[in-house]
Amino acid sequence: MYFEPTIEEYHSFIAQHWIAPYEETLKENLRKQKVAGLPASVLLLSKPCCRGNCYQMSILLTTAMSSFHLVHGNINCLPKEDYPNHSWVEKDGYVYDTTDGFKWKKELYDALFEPEILKIYDEQTVQDYPYYQAVLQHLRRETDAFFQAISLQYLELLELEQPTVNHHALLEEIEKYRSQENLKTYAPPVLEKFRQYMNRESVDS
Repeated sequence: MYFEPTIEEYHSFIAQHWIAPYEETLKENLRKQKVAGLPASVLLLSKPCCRGNCYQMSILLTTAMSSFHLVHGNINCLPKEDYPNHSWVEKDGYVYDTTDGFKWKKELYDALFEPEILKIYDEQTVQDYPYYQAVLQHLRRETDAFFQAISLQYLELLELEQPTVNHHALLEEIEKYRSQENLKTYAPPVLEKFRQYMNRESVDS
């Protein structure tokens, strides 16, 4: 079975309370953490940042939680490789999948994506997972105010170009941080240069 929800199906799941946005207490905890100078709440609601980075983003999500399970496994909408093709977080009967920035009722997630569980870490055992601390050290590297400001606007433009079902939540987080830090927006030529830089970095990595 292959399944990938459409925007309409997302709205239907939300209306039926099968999926929900991240709770406010979780977002508040994420706002207190910086990732390359930006709040984790921004990064974890950004499709460009999260798609293809489920291992790193799931680890980041756990740092704002307690009593969680970090899960590695295979799901039916991703090809199987020699290692688990996906990572997500489970807590209190919900699956937090950083791919879309929602929490899913576990029974719906399991029915749609048919996860094959290969590894589970809890709060204690994850500390012995070598990749865990390495990811956190990498994500928490410092950057300057210019990079922070222009990154916020770049993410906002990307989200407006290809809006996802939760793009309003991302824009709210961006605006909160921009106002808090008094970060300005930049002219289109500056953003175009930054876009070229980011594309080059993506290719090089």
